[in-house]
Amino acid sequence: MRPRWHDVGMLRRWSGVARSVMTDTLRRARGHDLMLLAAGLTLYAGIAIVPLLLLGLYGAGLVAGPDRVATLVRDLAAFAPSDMGARQIVRTLADAGPRLGIGSLIASLLAATTYGEGMLRAVDGLEGAQRTNRTLLGRVRVLPYVGVFPLVTVAGLLTVAALPDLLGGGTTGQVLGVYLTFWIGWLSATVLLIVLYRLFASRSLRWSATVWGSLATGSFLA
Repeated sequence: MRPRWHDVGMLRRWSGVARSVMTDTLRRARGHDLMLLAAGLTLYAGIAIVPLLLLGLYGAGLVAGPDRVATLVRDLAAFAPSDMGARQIVRTLADAGPRLGIGSLIASLLAATTYGEGMLRAVDGLEGAQRTNRTLLGRVRVLPYVGVFPLVTVAGLLTVAALPDLLGGGTTGQVLGVYLTFWIGWLSATVLLIVLYRLFASRSLRWSATVWGSLATGSFLA
């Protein structure tokens, strides 16, 4: 069966786009210490991840109820790796997150926004920008991301909780559950990354580039 000409033309166009993206990426990356920038951002992310999860669970508790959220997270703890106490960490998050006090809520918010500072420093390092007051600016800009995170958390928890009833407990249901959970994580991560990229870029980004970049990065996170 001979390929149709419009299919060949589409393949050529996509090949050209792929080459252009790779060439532009290599050109822009040249002269930057990407490993250093990545290590710096990872440090900020390591500081912010647990407070961000606590805020997500607290927000999810406001929507779905703290007892319901705590139960769902405890159920998920059974799937966490048993090494290095991961299951106990998840159970601790389940107990503490949905019922944060005012003091703990403020402390978690301050710690979670450090990721915004790290993100801004990494972006400025790549783009050669020197924005002033990066600490304050980064923390303020990440607030919409922090605000969206609880909604994504509750949506993910409720969806994953409903999958066993919808798909059944057999092998087919389990495989479909893993597949659908991956898609939920992928699309959720993509939405959050789109918000981040649009908030922290020092210049206007094309929507197509933002979406494709977020989809690619979100797949690794998922």
